[in-house]
Amino acid sequence: MGEVSDRPNQTGSLSVTTTVSPNRINEFTFSAANDKVKISLAGDRPSSRSNYGINYPYLFPGTKENDRIPTVSVNGFSVLDGGPYPAISSGPMYTLANNFTWISGRHTFKFGGNIEHAQQNNFDQIIIGNVPGGTNNQNGRFEFLDTGNPQSSGVAIANAALGVFNSYGEIGQRAYTLLRSHAFEGFFQDTWRVNQKLTLELGLRYSWYQPWFAVWNDIANFDAKAYDPARRTTVNPVTGAITGGDPYNGIVLPGTGFPESARGRIPAELVPNINRLFSKQPRSLINDSQGAFAPRVGIAYRLAKGTVIRTGFGAFYHRTLFLSSSLFGNPPHQLTQGVTNGSVDAPGGATRREFPFQVRALDRVYAYPTAYTYSFSLQRQLPLSVLLDLAYVGKNSINLRRSRNLNQLAAGTLQRNPGINPDALRPFHGLGIIDWAEHTGRANYHSFQLSADRRFANGLGFGLSYTWSKNIDNTAAAWDAYNMEITRGLSSLDRPHLLNLNFIYELPVFRSNRYLGGWQISGVIFYRSGTPLSVLDATDTAGVGPGSGAQPWNVTGSTAVSGDRGVGLPWFNRDAFSRPAAGTFGNAGVSIIRGPSFQNWDAALFKNFRITERFNAQFRAEAFNFPNQPVLANPVVDPRNGAFGRIQSKTNERNLQLGLKLLF
Repeated sequence: MGEVSDRPNQTGSLSVTTTVSPNRINEFTFSAANDKVKISLAGDRPSSRSNYGINYPYLFPGTKENDRIPTVSVNGFSVLDGGPYPAISSGPMYTLANNFTWISGRHTFKFGGNIEHAQQNNFDQIIIGNVPGGTNNQNGRFEFLDTGNPQSSGVAIANAALGVFNSYGEIGQRAYTLLRSHAFEGFFQDTWRVNQKLTLELGLRYSWYQPWFAVWNDIANFDAKAYDPARRTTVNPVTGAITGGDPYNGIVLPGTGFPESARGRIPAELVPNINRLFSKQPRSLINDSQGAFAPRVGIAYRLAKGTVIRTGFGAFYHRTLFLSSSLFGNPPHQLTQGVTNGSVDAPGGATRREFPFQVRALDRVYAYPTAYTYSFSLQRQLPLSVLLDLAYVGKNSINLRRSRNLNQLAAGTLQRNPGINPDALRPFHGLGIIDWAEHTGRANYHSFQLSADRRFANGLGFGLSYTWSKNIDNTAAAWDAYNMEITRGLSSLDRPHLLNLNFIYELPVFRSNRYLGGWQISGVIFYRSGTPLSVLDATDTAGVGPGSGAQPWNVTGSTAVSGDRGVGLPWFNRDAFSRPAAGTFGNAGVSIIRGPSFQNWDAALFKNFRITERFNAQFRAEAFNFPNQPVLANPVVDPRNGAFGRIQSKTNERNLQLGLKLLF
């Protein structure tokens, strides 16, 4: 469906710089910005569900803003996405900052800070990704797999034709939520020239980021401690529909009630006995970490003429807008329900029924995502004005965000309970998927970096950089909620080899001739290792129910292949993979396949012509990807796809371009 994006962002700032004395300078800044986003739909008939005769009854009738097709996911095929829009939001932000610089002898002192008031006014329709049983489409999302539904034909596309789905998710009326947060940061830095050879950079930063909260207390979280088995909801073992009990069991609201300003603005006010959900927890529903100190140290020492060593260490903290994607769209404020194993004609059944809520949840134990960076480098001035830099650069990251389905079934549960709806077997009975986010992820990066640069002089200039690195993390969404470390492996950002070469050279032909000389050639060569890929299957072979993402297969041999590689040819050995036994996870880890590398070769020939004092002309002949080196797409890694293991397409054809421009 077409979309129209309107983002009339507004920014403004006032800065005052005052020279207090010859060695003291003060800088004051006030800034204001507003990130407005309004995304509407273009057209109405081409993508409307009524245009295609789709008329199944909604789980939340009377709450739809547009007649839009649902999202449809069929295993082995591209997703037909009805889209999450319309959406409206704004983010006013106001910042006061002051920095002071004082030069005293061999010291240059800098200290200052900033205070920020930030807002997020969200009227966005969606707050959950396209996980099985979830949706980003208010008009619903169907998922069809090969197996799982008792009525399955054994082939996903045939199930779609029969209308036999594995999961269906739908969002109710969207909520309008006013989020707020404040932040304070202060720093001190001393650049100390100890002597002619040694310079120290010493610094300390303090950061406090207030957890985001809602003005009307209209956010909600799941708290396992608040879940009462005595109030558990009963679920029909065949349909998965709720038949009794408290559907909000375990869901908590902040504080002690809605403020007076919220009266008449929050649909959740109409929920019977809503006050039972207020938990006296902080307004953010997570613990404030109370700020953190970040030291920074840098050392530069001149070993000899033209040779310098540098080393440094620093801690850095990251601020996250976690509530916008986790808590402000939860029940009772915005309802999301999922149905497992049903019919497209009536996803909720022949009669109106209630189904378990899906919940986004956040661990109350919150710590700032933190990175510790460190480096050691040697710089050497070489002949021909070439500067060589050899460096080791590393980074360790902690408190990274990762997620899992807290309400996942143990492996093999569905096989041990044939015919029973997964929602009738979940640990937190009466709730559906609980998309639990926690800041417990880790990552580490190590690299050797080389660079050689020569500024343009005497007709030649070039730059060369090369990085050899490894990046490992454990932040991928875990298919086994009870063993999150299985996702530890190469990061999706890992690129072990990066090479970049650029040059410009003035041709010696007719160099001294004003009219015939002045020809120059330039080029850029870039190489990057391929993307790490995982072999995952959307089918729930392990029997853990919807909501935990794709699952791995078994690796039973070498994935290497020999011979030519290209479009239509195998990139890895598909026979090295086998389907795991029912009720188990495969042994393949994450990022075990490396996709094709990327390389690009560009060159240009150009000449400047001086016509008069005011007029000049330039002729350019450019070749993009002049060797016509193809860039292969990643291989198919869906083991149920007929093209599994093969490259299906390529890009990056050669392009030639001639140009003449007049400069005046």
